[in-house]
Amino acid sequence: MATRITELPNELTANIDSVDAAGIVRLLRQSDAQLFAGWGAHPSINDAAILTKISCLAVKAATLLKENQQKEGENVFVFSGCGTSGRIAWICSRAYNRLLHHLGNKPCFHYLTSGGDVSLIISNELPEDDPPQGARDLEAITRDAQQVMFFGVTCGLSAPYVAGQIDYAMHQSKFTTVLIGFNPVTLARDTRIEKWHRTCKDVFLELEELSQRSEKAVVLNPIVGPEPITGSTRMKGGSMTEILLDTIFTTAFCQVFDIPLQQLIGSSNSPTHHAHSIPSSSPTLHAHSIPSSSPTLHAHSIPSGSPTLHTHSILSSSPTHTIRSHAVVGNRDTSKAAVPVFRHSPCDDHTTIASVIDSFTSVYQAAYRPVEGVASLLSLAADCLRHPNGHLYYVGANTFGILGLIDSSEMVDTYGSAPEEVRGFVVGGWRDCGNQEGDLSDKGPFFRISHAHFSEDVLPRLSAHDCVIFLGSSLAGCDGSGLLGNVTERVLSSPAHCGLLIVADMQTTEAALAHLADRRYCSTVLLRLPFYSALGKEPLFAGFALKLVLNAISTGANVMKGRVYGNTMINLTVANDKLFFRSVDIISDLSACHSEEARDSLLRAIYQQDHVEKHQLLPVSSHITAATQQNMVIPLAILLASGQCSTVAEAVQVISEARSLRTLVK
Repeated sequence: MATRITELPNELTANIDSVDAAGIVRLLRQSDAQLFAGWGAHPSINDAAILTKISCLAVKAATLLKENQQKEGENVFVFSGCGTSGRIAWICSRAYNRLLHHLGNKPCFHYLTSGGDVSLIISNELPEDDPPQGARDLEAITRDAQQVMFFGVTCGLSAPYVAGQIDYAMHQSKFTTVLIGFNPVTLARDTRIEKWHRTCKDVFLELEELSQRSEKAVVLNPIVGPEPITGSTRMKGGSMTEILLDTIFTTAFCQVFDIPLQQLIGSSNSPTHHAHSIPSSSPTLHAHSIPSSSPTLHAHSIPSGSPTLHTHSILSSSPTHTIRSHAVVGNRDTSKAAVPVFRHSPCDDHTTIASVIDSFTSVYQAAYRPVEGVASLLSLAADCLRHPNGHLYYVGANTFGILGLIDSSEMVDTYGSAPEEVRGFVVGGWRDCGNQEGDLSDKGPFFRISHAHFSEDVLPRLSAHDCVIFLGSSLAGCDGSGLLGNVTERVLSSPAHCGLLIVADMQTTEAALAHLADRRYCSTVLLRLPFYSALGKEPLFAGFALKLVLNAISTGANVMKGRVYGNTMINLTVANDKLFFRSVDIISDLSACHSEEARDSLLRAIYQQDHVEKHQLLPVSSHITAATQQNMVIPLAILLASGQCSTVAEAVQVISEARSLRTLVK
């Protein structure tokens, strides 16, 4: 069976574990370029067929939003996923609901994530293996809706929870069913799951066949190539999910509410650039001309005040946007796509869609331009995490704080981190998160996420082995930085190492950035974007830039800590069916043994026994339940499978004496 593209190693990052911090950032930059350039001979987001699908989905979304606006319908939009995909579903639905509220309209966006809201914070992968529950969750949340636009996101086309929802949705007349993933459907996961009679591949192939004869079924799967850390779809997979959803719904909002497109992607010296208010009388979207060039803008100088302060800013002119015709523009083919069900003229006009995607491309370039600055924060985080008692904390407000929370939540499953090792905090806590289940603070210590909780639980214990990175924006009213004043001062006065990551646009003044010169920050990074679009105070593009940089920091820190060999994660948590079989493949590859021996070694590591014959016939779900109670399962299994250790006890001893997990793989 062919390996899914999302599970292949990326040749660009094959040596990511042997370069310095700046090298890691550069390699991640190269890998993320595939978001827009594509991979191999497969279609990318810039191919006509993909653009046509996005255009048609934007038209459909606009139609349903318009009906809601005119009180003619109770239409809803549902985004669903597992792990990172569920968290992206959450943050996108929150953003669009906040925008609707700002525009005086009733919220109509919902998200679903396997395991419920607790999965937004902690490792909770096992519910991903429950397709019937996925269908029940979707049916419950859409029961009273008139029309439903459902987006099921599974980056590897491998999540049974989402497959169960797709199976339900595509047979309901009121649904438009959209599958988002980043493999060809023929490579979808084809293994049987407990509690279900179908496979992901069965369901997704049926949806693809249905899409050839119905506009209410869509498979949206631009290929972005292998992840920089093999299988870690929180990175490119999560980023492309955000690009697709934001492109579809930014376009739809502009059309329905007559918002000028240049208010989002126009030149940074536009007088309407800061979109705190949205004029209801603006001309319609389709007739706007986009300026093709902008004058060169220079970053304001920021006094360092101290030799220990590293302030990194980027210079970037505004992106070039031109109205497109049906022709080849640059390297994008904008001719009409030969897709049977997308023949209507609104879908064939890629002008707006192409401009939004170009904007994301410009923001990606801007986010990675201060390589040395991002590398300084990465090194700061890595130095702390290398210490047995070290921690990394993100603190921010609104969307920026939530992005830090999301990035931190992904460390347990991806790298086997202890849940307290990397954490995120949001000014206002759950009150500002817009999650469906409300305040979860009483669920346990890791659900205490407000800046007040940070002050109570973390501040008194900060040490020289801890790193605190503040996340903020220069756009007044969008970051809530005023609420952090006292917390910031106390952290800067503590033994902890402090970093500052600020997103700004080209117009930001020196006065607005004066706090960057505080000499107590070990590293300060300023991301200057060519534009900072804040529709209804939702930082559409700034959030994307921040996600890229946070992913780089946390990934690089774990690479430098030794949790990656080559570009393979070697301490992931065996938390669901997909990760169980991925673990078998990792052990087999790194130990140069057959899959049967790799599986046997994995079971020995899970059950901490040298003889596991009695466990061999148990269902995979039993192995997963046992595995989640253990630490260092994959490193133990590698030592056993490779023959470096003959017993579990010996392997445990070797690991306890190792300074880095990477050194155990030979």
